[in-house]
Amino acid sequence: ITVAVIDTGVADDHPDLRSNTVPGYNAITGRAGYLEAYDDNGHGTRVAGVIAAGLNGMGVVGLAYEANVLPVKTMSSAGLGTDDVIAAGIVWAVDNGARIINMSFGSGKQTAVLTEAIRYATDRGVLVIAASGNRGRDAAGPSGVSFPAADPEVLAVSATDYNDHVTSFSLT
Repeated sequence: ITVAVIDTGVADDHPDLRSNTVPGYNAITGRAGYLEAYDDNGHGTRVAGVIAAGLNGMGVVGLAYEANVLPVKTMSSAGLGTDDVIAAGIVWAVDNGARIINMSFGSGKQTAVLTEAIRYATDRGVLVIAASGNRGRDAAGPSGVSFPAADPEVLAVSATDYNDHVTSFSLT
């Protein structure tokens, strides 16, 4: 299965990810390819590792270590992105084989362009997952979690600690 990581890109040469990362897309520049979606921040690579780091005897093992990672760079090296670029990345991921989309970021505001892109994905049978948020209640939408996780089409995921308790910084 192909999991799109909508984030800062993915370091496809990372030892835990190089065997299952496929060519991605840079929604900021509108160009596809391995180098175009390379992570210059680190966040997208960490997220991809949690999802799909390989069972290779080193590092960590991802939850779905046999999944393909489809990196979609929608955020700058500072970890900032705009909803129109994120929406373009979602549509590209759907059109290029993603069956699951992961977004580990959030905002306190819902926008029409992001809502439309999420609906585009879910109407095509793609599971959309997003972080519930981790900046406190001020970042939350009306459901108590950040957008895009607060969108009713999205599966919101909160952070847990080593004892499987929801962390104090995670929105629920």
